[in-house]
Amino acid sequence: MTHEIARKALRLNREAGFGLLVFITLIVSWVMSLGAGSAILLGDVYHDWALDRQETMRVYLPPDVNAEAVSELKGQIDVLQGVIRTDRMDAAAVRAALEPYVVNVSAMPLPVVLDIQMSETLDRESLNKLILQNFPTAEIDESKPLLTMMARLVRSVQTLVLSSTLAMVALMALLMSVTVRTSLRAHKDTIRLLVSLGAKDATVVAMVVRHVATRLVGGWVAASALSAAMVAISMALWPAVAAAVSVRVGLGIVLAPAVMVTVALITTRLTARSLLEHSHV
Repeated sequence: MTHEIARKALRLNREAGFGLLVFITLIVSWVMSLGAGSAILLGDVYHDWALDRQETMRVYLPPDVNAEAVSELKGQIDVLQGVIRTDRMDAAAVRAALEPYVVNVSAMPLPVVLDIQMSETLDRESLNKLILQNFPTAEIDESKPLLTMMARLVRSVQTLVLSSTLAMVALMALLMSVTVRTSLRAHKDTIRLLVSLGAKDATVVAMVVRHVATRLVGGWVAASALSAAMVAISMALWPAVAAAVSVRVGLGIVLAPAVMVTVALITTRLTARSLLEHSHV
């Protein structure tokens, strides 16, 4: 007996549970796409930011320091192993850096700021000791505590996204199991008739899986397209987003819901085969 005959006999298109699959898959896939894409984007942005912070250090000296003392300190820093270069920020750059945090910055004396570019081989403790020996009141912008805090925050967000994704996959698998069981039991008389006429269990299982697959894939494709459109709009509106979005983000948007669709199809197949093999529903 062919798939077409079994499909016409069962008429699964009229099942309300299967009819809702496209909508449910669309919503779940959309949430998973945005979650995965956002988690990957956050990780990439943090990685680039952390690399920049690890390779630079900013030192704030009092406004009234002697220029020769600053030059001497700069020379001492430059000869340290691991220091690439040391630059003194001009007044306009210092003012621009302080404006978001200081009210009426133009009316205050500006500190002398040194930007130090370094490699991983630099002994930071030796550098800090050298700076404080020359200028005990200097403020050193040490990035390690901030990097540690941000790393924990990023990992927490990514763990939350992963946990939510796994929960949605599990719920979708449970939904598919219940939907398939309910639908096949509602058509148990038709299935028994088909079996008595020579239909094999594999034929009915394949028909159910194909019916479910068309709806799951439809919802997945629609959700991926919607998420991609939202990302494209965000990239057009905010250049910073456009600079941060990578191929990894696109793959996350597409592949995250694909895992859910795959698990749902496997659940559908196993559930249908179990029911048919053990009791012919």
